[in-house]
Amino acid sequence: GQGTQRIGIVPDIEVKPTVAGIQAGRDEVLERAIDFVNGKTTSVATQTTVVNGMLIAPNPAAEATTISYNLTAQATVTLRVFSTIGKEVLAAQLGSQTTGIHTTALQTASLPQGIYLCRIETESASGNSSQMSTLLVLNK
Repeated sequence: GQGTQRIGIVPDIEVKPTVAGIQAGRDEVLERAIDFVNGKTTSVATQTTVVNGMLIAPNPAAEATTISYNLTAQATVTLRVFSTIGKEVLAAQLGSQTTGIHTTALQTASLPQGIYLCRIETESASGNSSQMSTLLVLNK
């Protein structure tokens, strides 16, 4: 078997105090934690998820959620949302976007409670592609 003690916690965000921060009387670890709680920074795991695909947060969602996705080339982007039986319940043209990580808000309050498939479709000079993830909508 594998040992279960003394493994400890593996941090998502590694922050080390700097000499300049100590000299200035700052607690850089606490500052980074506050930024994370207030949504001003993301964990390494979250950043990796967006770089490698798409991230939907919060998920489950009641009123609204944010979809983050990464484009490896400039592309025309479309968001499509499907029910589990394949019916398209929402389509939004997001326009031409540059390379990098992007976000778009999705209002979920009007959707019935259930599981949905969210798909980001891209059309670029190098071809077409899509990224897909699931979304759980819960009514209040």
